[in-house]
Amino acid sequence: SNSRNKETPTKSLINLMMVGLKVICAIEVKVAQALKKQKKELAGIYAGNPTRKSKKPSAKMLLSRFKEISISIFLENDKPILFALTRVDTIQLEILELLGLPVDLYNQIIAQLNSIFLSNFKRT
Repeated sequence: SNSRNKETPTKSLINLMMVGLKVICAIEVKVAQALKKQKKELAGIYAGNPTRKSKKPSAKMLLSRFKEISISIFLENDKPILFALTRVDTIQLEILELLGLPVDLYNQIIAQLNSIFLSNFKRT
């Protein structure tokens, strides 16, 4: 029974790592397939070399293009009145498209945040 309790966190961590690995692989395969289908290469994903292109970019390269995105919350009397997002650039939009995601994904997220959270604050 004691060894069984110790296995559970380890198994959970391994399962989580496997899910992460599957997501990374899915991102890489989806983008590579889309680029091949479009007979294109993706530029702007190599740090320090924006003109270098890749037919098969790594998930790390793709995801690192989104690390600068942030959400701003504007407050009035200590209550949020507006959520805003840093502007998404053309490379990020292209990556979303290659992944088959809506290019206005971030706008949809902000709209949802504004409708959910702001309506909750107005009621109180």
